[in-house]
Amino acid sequence: MRILALAFMLLLAMPVIANHPAQAQTHQASGQANSDELREGMRGALNQSRQFLGNLLSEAKTASGLNDEQLYAVGVGLLGGLLVADVVGTGGVGTIFFAGAGGLFGKWATTPGK
Repeated sequence: MRILALAFMLLLAMPVIANHPAQAQTHQASGQANSDELREGMRGALNQSRQFLGNLLSEAKTASGLNDEQLYAVGVGLLGGLLVADVVGTGGVGTIFFAGAGGLFGKWATTPGK
């Protein structure tokens, strides 16, 4: 979320800089420092997001008892169900139904038969 906010701030700041080139030149040194600070902040946020998703995946595996293949299939099924719900144009309950059905289908497809 922070990355999107920073990207939007940069996008909205470009017209202001383009209209005031004299100010942009006087603040070039501080701008370089700000861009370095922004780059480091974005790297930190990306690393924090990766760590969070890794922890989330490992917790999901231990809580559900699924193997990697089954867990990924459930995730793909959920996303597929959400896409179908979006195409069909269902409301809240329909979205939950399609996402749940997609997740169940993903689990069923990767469960070995007896």
